Amino acid sequence: MKGTVFKKERAYSFYKERHTSGIKVGVNKNLTLVRANVIASMKKMKYKVVVVLKNNGNVMYAACDCPAG
Repeated sequence: MKGTVFKKERAYSFYKERHTSGIKVGVNKNLTLVRANVIASMKKMKYKVVVVLKNNGNVMYAACDCPAG
């Protein structure tokens, strides 16, 4: 999992640099669902992102409609 820390840092920098919009969070007793739009760093395209987290913070599912998926 060499790239994991890099990916977390990059995701956080997208958030800090306001590359995210429309962030919505839904919580139930077992899972947290996060939806957002993310603007690509090199292009001015928006992508939809979905992340499902377990209560312990582990990612259960993540997807986006970007070319890398």
